Amino acid sequence: QMAADLQEAIARAGGESLAFAVRRGEKDVLTGVSGFVQDPATPLRKRVEVIEALGEVKTQGAGQYLTTILRNEHPEAVKNAAVSALQIYEDAPNVADSLISFAKKTKEPVRVYNVLASRSGWAEKLIAAVKSAEVTASSMPLEIVDKLRADEKLAAEVEEVFGPKRALDKAAV
Repeated sequence: QMAADLQEAIARAGGESLAFAVRRGEKDVLTGVSGFVQDPATPLRKRVEVIEALGEVKTQGAGQYLTTILRNEHPEAVKNAAVSALQIYEDAPNVADSLISFAKKTKEPVRVYNVLASRSGWAEKLIAAVKSAEVTASSMPLEIVDKLRADEKLAAEVEEVFGPKRALDKAAV
């Protein structure tokens, strides 16, 4: 957290950006973020920067907002930033379901699987999605399966869904 007097001096000098306002924890900043990200005239780099800021500082309502980014028309870079930013919003409703739904549509689901595997409750939903064939087991990289296995609470279910852990074939190396 930045010292209040420094924050005020930066704001007075006109150095306040939307990402900075997010980091400061300004009230109602999400309204500004939404308009900024939706505006096609906003440079992609700036949209991504603001979304990344939401992933640095928990902001009221941001978890739900970030899931809407995954469902709506946005450049892939904005959606990928939203996926990463969602990691701190595990208490927001439907995050895991939104991530699983997005993973099925994106060209590169590994980032999404990694975020899902990082939270026990989300990992359970990911495993359930594989069990129900909503997500194919073959689309899950080995390193993600190993990450899921590392959670003792999930290990038996991971083995049931993905089979036993494969040993390294040293002769092939």
